[in-house]
Amino acid sequence: MGIFSFINYDKNGPGVSKDAPQKKRFFLFFELFFRKFKYMVGLNVIYLLLCIPIITIGPATAAITYVFRSFSREEPIFVFNEFWRIFKENFKYGVIVGIVDLILKAALGYSLYFYFVNINQSTFVYIPFILCMAALFMELFTGYYIYMLMVTVNLKLKGLVKNAFMLAMISMKSNIFTLIFSFIVVAPMVLMFPYSIPVIIILGASVPLFIQCFNAYPTIKKYCIDPVLEKEREEKASRGSLDGPDELDEVIFQDTVGNEEKKQH
Repeated sequence: MGIFSFINYDKNGPGVSKDAPQKKRFFLFFELFFRKFKYMVGLNVIYLLLCIPIITIGPATAAITYVFRSFSREEPIFVFNEFWRIFKENFKYGVIVGIVDLILKAALGYSLYFYFVNINQSTFVYIPFILCMAALFMELFTGYYIYMLMVTVNLKLKGLVKNAFMLAMISMKSNIFTLIFSFIVVAPMVLMFPYSIPVIIILGASVPLFIQCFNAYPTIKKYCIDPVLEKEREEKASRGSLDGPDELDEVIFQDTVGNEEKKQH
């Protein structure tokens, strides 16, 4: 299934007008961060608690991704109600993706460490070391998009992985920026542990996840949402059923979480 043809609509959202003045994304990020700060603290605590059983990391990540996607769109949302709704509706796919994600990260991380400590024994060790590093980066980058796709489009598991990987390949520059800024946030907490525990409890997960969602959403919109809306606009215009140029701009996209067709696969 192609990257431009898989959005199946289910529920309306308020959207954002295309005529609204565009803010510089750097400043918009901090504006949203401070505006939503109290919610981020609450979401961080809930997210960390849900990650303790390990098996629920995936659904929890899907839920917080949905909320942060709404923040990025400046969309009104009942934060905690929607968090729990998305957590339940994406539980099956979330568990599968979350467990596979953890296994891949652990395997690649261990392999990278193994080749690193043995790198001086042979020049041939550089080859698997570089390959493992590249694979780990791509696994991280794919993770930036797979949960966003999970709560945005109607895809089977294979389609989620395939299209998340394609988006990761397409948006390499954005992914690198996301990785750098996430590292800037996470590194001090790791280096200062256990003194950083209070910070981790307050914002340790929500800040890097918000960075990822904020940077991933424009790619999703550009490659997955806008082409579908443009096609619908052209079809409506050809049928003479488009009441005005802004009719489709009332809704940027419609969510497919909870779609019964998706749940059957």
